[in-house]
Amino acid sequence: MDRVLAKLRISQQILVLALVGVIGLLVVGGFNLYGARQGAELDAGMARALAARNLETDIQLGMLQARRHEKDFLLRRKPDYADAHRKVTAEVASKLTQLGGETRSSDMAVLVKQVGDGLAAYVKQFDKVVQGATAVGFDESQGQQGALRDAVHNVEGKLKGLNVPVAQIQMLMMRRHEKDFIMRLDPKYAKEVKDELPAFLKAIDGADMPAALRDEIKQKMATYQEIFANFAEANLAEVAEVKELSKIYAAMEPPLKTLDDKFQQRYREISAANEAASSRLTTIILAAIGVAVVLAMLASWLIGRGISRPVAGITGAMGRLAEGDLEVEVHGAERGDEVGTLARALAVFRDNAQE
Repeated sequence: MDRVLAKLRISQQILVLALVGVIGLLVVGGFNLYGARQGAELDAGMARALAARNLETDIQLGMLQARRHEKDFLLRRKPDYADAHRKVTAEVASKLTQLGGETRSSDMAVLVKQVGDGLAAYVKQFDKVVQGATAVGFDESQGQQGALRDAVHNVEGKLKGLNVPVAQIQMLMMRRHEKDFIMRLDPKYAKEVKDELPAFLKAIDGADMPAALRDEIKQKMATYQEIFANFAEANLAEVAEVKELSKIYAAMEPPLKTLDDKFQQRYREISAANEAASSRLTTIILAAIGVAVVLAMLASWLIGRGISRPVAGITGAMGRLAEGDLEVEVHGAERGDEVGTLARALAVFRDNAQE
C-alpha cells in the first residue's frame, strides 16, 4: 500500500483520504436509506396486522353482543332487542368482509368464510325465532296470546252466572293446565287441556239451559281449544327454533376461537419479526459506520506514515550532510510525490558536495 501511495503526489494522497471518507459516508447513507425503506415496509406490515387483529377482535366482541341481545330478546320479549341484534350482526358481517380483504393466507381465508357462513345461518335462524315469537305474541295483548285470552274470556263470560259447577270446574282445570304449559312448555300439559274437553261438553249437555246458549258455549269452547292448540304448537315450535339457534351458534364457536388464535399469533409473529428486523438494520448501520471510521483512520494512518517517515529520513540526511558527512545515503528518491522530489534534490546536493 505504501508503494502505491508513494507513486501519488501528496495532494492526490489527501484526495484518496477524502474519497475514503466520502465513500464511507455514501455507504452509511445507503444503509440508512435502505433501513428507512425497510422500516417503512415493516411499519406498513405491522399496521396491516394491527388493523386485521382489531377487526377480528371487533368481530369476537360483536358476536358476544349478538348473543347477549338474543338472550335479552328471549327473556324480555321486546322487539328492541331483536333490532339491536340485527344491527350488531350486520356490523359483524361488514367487518368479516373487510377482514377477508386483509387476509393473505388461504387457511385464514377459509376460516373467515366459515365464520361468515355460520353468521349468515345464525342470522337467518334468529329471524325465524323472532317471527315465531311475534306470532305467539310478546305479551297477553298480542298475537296468539291475545287471541287465547279473548277466547278464554268468551267462554268464562258465558259460564258466569250459570248453575253448571262441573263445567266450571272443568274450565278451571283447563286454565290450570294452560298456565302449566305456559310456565313449563311441556307438551303433556297441552294434551291435558284437550283431555278435559269431553267432561266439559258432557257437563254442558247435562245442564239446564237453552239449546242456543248450549250451542254458543260449545262453539266458544271449540274456538278456545283450537286457539290453544295453535298457541301450544307455536310455542313448541319456537322452543325447537331456539334450540336450533343455540346449536348454530355453538357450531360457530370453534372457528371463531381458531380465527382469534391465528390472528393473535400472526400479530405476535409480525411484531417479533419487526423487532428483529429493526435490530438487524440498526446493527448493519452501526457496523457500516464502524467500518467507515476504521477505513478512514487506516487511510489517514497509512498516508500520514507514508509521508512522515520518509520526510523524517530526509531531514536526518540533510542534517548529516550539513555536518560534512558526504557519504550519507538518501532514501525515497524513487517516490513519485513531493517527498521523492525532495530526496532527489538532496541527492544532487550530496553529489555536488562530493564532486
